[in-house]
Amino acid sequence: MEQTKVTVGVTAQGARHLDELMDTGWFGSEMAAYLLAVGTALSRGLTPSPAPLKGVTTKWNVGSLDRDGRLRELVGLMGPEGLQDPYEYAERLAEVGLEFLKRKIVDQEQLLSDVLEPGAAPPIEADPEATG
Repeated sequence: MEQTKVTVGVTAQGARHLDELMDTGWFGSEMAAYLLAVGTALSRGLTPSPAPLKGVTTKWNVGSLDRDGRLRELVGLMGPEGLQDPYEYAERLAEVGLEFLKRKIVDQEQLLSDVLEPGAAPPIEADPEATG
């Protein structure tokens, strides 16, 4: 797994979603909302665009966003096989995660706790070989 990106950011649409989420008062920082969006996308199995994002405005240096490298490791482990750059993929996950969070929290006026509730996630299919 390589790493080529040294900064991450959002598209214009992602920035609008992030602004709307910040206006709810649920998040202490944009970085916290961004990281939650990545985690939400991973935990919900949201599928980001397969193509690299266009028109991304830089928000953070990866050293600030991921000081201990855990984000890189998590995305590398949970991302698709053959993933080349975990930060590029995290950027795409953040976009779909921000859209999901904005739809649930802003548009549908759900509580953050309800959106993050484990029971609200889609069921995970059991591996038939693991149970056999």
